[in-house]
Amino acid sequence: MNAANAPAGQRTILYQIRQGSIPIDFDFTVEPLGEGEPLEGELEITASSWIIPGTPQRIPLQARHQVRRGMWNTFFTLAIIPEIDVRITPVPRSAGGLSSFFVIILIIALIIVGAALFMFLGR
Repeated sequence: MNAANAPAGQRTILYQIRQGSIPIDFDFTVEPLGEGEPLEGELEITASSWIIPGTPQRIPLQARHQVRRGMWNTFFTLAIIPEIDVRITPVPRSAGGLSSFFVIILIIALIIVGAALFMFLGR
């Protein structure tokens, strides 16, 4: 998701996928473009359960949102409907946790070491 502006009164799609099963976390801030304006509007989350369509969930717009797309949400749409012009900015991910890539590399390395030990000790 990239930074974007959303005009007042319009439904702006932030993210949409029609087929996929990889969980994704969205973390973003919403700020009014006009100084001193109160943040008003809704965040609309539509997530299916595998192929069964889900009903849109609308929650009040906040300064920061954290949304998770689950493994079984094959159809997923994240949209914003602000009552004022706003700026949506993704929050950068911290490098504090183990990334999926690092975990996969670690598992592959352990399999290779295990296979090598089995071959040499099995003689």
